[in-house]
Amino acid sequence: MTKRAGYRSTEAAGNVLSQTTYHRTPLADPSVCCLVLISPTQTDSFGKPPRVQGSYRRNVDLLTAAAQIVDMPVFVFCRNGIPESSRFQHQTFASEAHGCIWKNEGFTTALDAKDCTTIVLAGHWLDHEILVAALYALADRYEVYVPVDASPAHSKDAARLAEARLFRAGATPLLAKQVVQEWTIEACCTEQRAALMSLSML
Repeated sequence: MTKRAGYRSTEAAGNVLSQTTYHRTPLADPSVCCLVLISPTQTDSFGKPPRVQGSYRRNVDLLTAAAQIVDMPVFVFCRNGIPESSRFQHQTFASEAHGCIWKNEGFTTALDAKDCTTIVLAGHWLDHEILVAALYALADRYEVYVPVDASPAHSKDAARLAEARLFRAGATPLLAKQVVQEWTIEACCTEQRAALMSLSML
């Protein structure tokens, strides 16, 4: 079968495009989203102050909790394939040494099995693994959201350049609370909206 730039089949990419064509909301609809976390609890933060590291982790926790409320598929990439925290009871994969999760066939097969047209990417590092994954996802016609306050970069310059490239490629850089706000607006039932609103106020 012919492969596209993102290493998924032409048929799978066409299915994403077809679903996106009929998906009219301008916001991130949780019913067609999945959350992908790459080394979300990594401790090697290149000298970032503990306060900053804590902020990134809280935003990852916010996204994870919100995804659980709306029963969203969550994929977690961990170093050496070992779950980094018991908090992440989701589909877990080993991080690729070269930093490209899109070349992990187990992940792409699991992703293909979900009716997702939108991917929210967070974790380490914005200027490497997150950027590469976003570009591959865009090549496979997914909508891509990157909460930059849950995705640290190696430096301010690296963050600026990565965000600029993401924007030019068609991804949407935003904040974790903005993602949750959009999920709240588009949630399918009153109970989910109420739970997401309560979560955002914590």
